[in-house]
Amino acid sequence: RHFMYNKYIAKLFIILLLVFFTVCLFTQSVSAHYCRLGTGKISGGAQGLKYYISSSASGYQDSLNNGITRWNGITDKVSFSRTYTQSLSKVDCYWADYFTTQSGIIAETQLMKNNVRTYDFNTDWVWCKLLFDSEMYNITYPDYSHRKAIATHETGHFLGLAHTGEAVDEVTDIMYPYGYDCTATAPCVDETYCLILIYGT
Repeated sequence: RHFMYNKYIAKLFIILLLVFFTVCLFTQSVSAHYCRLGTGKISGGAQGLKYYISSSASGYQDSLNNGITRWNGITDKVSFSRTYTQSLSKVDCYWADYFTTQSGIIAETQLMKNNVRTYDFNTDWVWCKLLFDSEMYNITYPDYSHRKAIATHETGHFLGLAHTGEAVDEVTDIMYPYGYDCTATAPCVDETYCLILIYGT
């Protein structure tokens, strides 16, 4: 009887363990799918990418440098470094009065394919433009930490990440859509998992 009982407990434990891992994997899969722009990604991968800061954005180079390279080390398949030769760049950074104050847009990532902006997130793109709005930057984000987080956020779009949700508990996500509420300084667990799902470890 004791043997049968122990055997039953062992089977029950294994079943519960399988259910637990299935739920975990399903949750991660849903979360990762949710934070992807689409099935596309950077053509040729995201390792050893160069970024270029135009003279218009040179006054913010510290926050841009540290914001863009914040993705380094998340996975060996993703890395950025600065170049002073624009032709080598995959991420071109510009700073000007691009958007109206009413729009509330602080920055924008424009994905490029064949030197034309693409809105097709289900096919791979080649490079991008990061446009930082001079007026909104000065009015809304005078501090270094927010500017760095915005650079990380916009680079996340280039990597293939979409905005996360709008719930209160998601303000700590770097891909949270509203920068003025966002408190994130680094990618969260779900964003990291999504990046690994796209480019590998």
